[in-house]
Amino acid sequence: MLQLLRGEDLEAASHAPSVTAAALSGWRDAFLSAGEASLTTRQKGGEELENGRLKARLGDMLLKAELLEAKIAVLEEGSPLARRRSRPWGLGLAFERQTLRLGPGVPDLGHGTCDGLPSARSRRSRTTPASRAGGSHAGCGPAGAYPGRARRRQPVCTDAATAEHGDLLDIVRLSRNLATVVEAMDEARLFLTLPRPEPPKPIPAPRSSPEASRRLYAMGQPLRGTLAHDYLLERGITADVRSLPLRFHPSCYHQSGPHGRREARPALLAAVTDLAGTITGVHRTWLDPAQATKAQLSTPRKAMGDLLGNGVRFGVAREVLAAGEGLETMLSLRTVLPTMPMVAALSSNHLAALLLPAGLRCLYVAVDDDRAGRHAVERLRDRPDLRGVELRELVPTLGDFNEDLRRRGPEALVEALASQLAPADAERFLVNQPGEMMAS
Repeated sequence: MLQLLRGEDLEAASHAPSVTAAALSGWRDAFLSAGEASLTTRQKGGEELENGRLKARLGDMLLKAELLEAKIAVLEEGSPLARRRSRPWGLGLAFERQTLRLGPGVPDLGHGTCDGLPSARSRRSRTTPASRAGGSHAGCGPAGAYPGRARRRQPVCTDAATAEHGDLLDIVRLSRNLATVVEAMDEARLFLTLPRPEPPKPIPAPRSSPEASRRLYAMGQPLRGTLAHDYLLERGITADVRSLPLRFHPSCYHQSGPHGRREARPALLAAVTDLAGTITGVHRTWLDPAQATKAQLSTPRKAMGDLLGNGVRFGVAREVLAAGEGLETMLSLRTVLPTMPMVAALSSNHLAALLLPAGLRCLYVAVDDDRAGRHAVERLRDRPDLRGVELRELVPTLGDFNEDLRRRGPEALVEALASQLAPADAERFLVNQPGEMMAS
């Protein structure tokens, strides 16, 4: 064989040991095949070892589950129940709580403790009712003084008195007088010394998306008594904020530019909604934490989410609606028109593209005293879907309606609006005594 491996002729090598050439050729092929197979053999990697450990852990858990089924199958003394076909769980077993004990027929399946947990005997005695074996079934000492029977292999128990039934978790829940299935699962994990599963991590929403806007608005606080409420009062806005889609966030992130530094600041949040009332965006006004004013930032106001056609809506519009650009402009009008439906479109372009409800009879447009505001009104007049809708302009005396409210007072604002509203709408929506609004 060594001569062949060194390269000598097969015929010459076969004459010396008196072995046929075919036998030597077969030995050589077998030797080379064995060597090639040994070269391909490698040690187990980390993944295979981990799989082995997981399989061993799974086998241990299955063994514990079998032991638990065996212990539950040996239930308290009492008359056996007839076998019943499994049905969906109905109203549950209305059992009363009773003191549990370890029955004489329960085998001893463990005594040790694990990390300070109660021993297996103590956990079993407080979780599983006392019981005895009886053929292919186990006599069930009931969780509430009713005899029962459980199958040994399939732990589905039926109550003889009520014909109700349940599985292993229901037995644990009733015997421990637990209110929910979650608590029963926690008790089962304690019995099996298994860790509590970690809750799934929430999937992050894309930045500036409607979902991110809804999550941000949900984190806000009710407005009354906060810095944002003081800010509105400082601006002369005394409307009842409890019915408005406004909230306060104590630490809302602000970033100046795409590469600017992010910092947390208190902010007034306003929900942007569509006609159905679904939140599609949020408007943020950052505030100075030291005083009730806007923060000294280059952009103290920003909006995020789906804004086109939507806005910050106050009330549900049917026949009459007041629309404008700024949030504080419309809140100022809301102070003296507390029951008129309104919407703040947040910009002149969005005001021109605002989605309006069907059946609208009259649209009041709060016009800002600038070129963009007048252009938005002209675009609204040219919209074909507003044909047949009466469009009226509401023009402030000063720069905007919030300036009118702060400098001239609510009484003067009511007087100025009374001449611009339709008589029926003025009588219906305008407050008679603006001074009473301060109480809200």
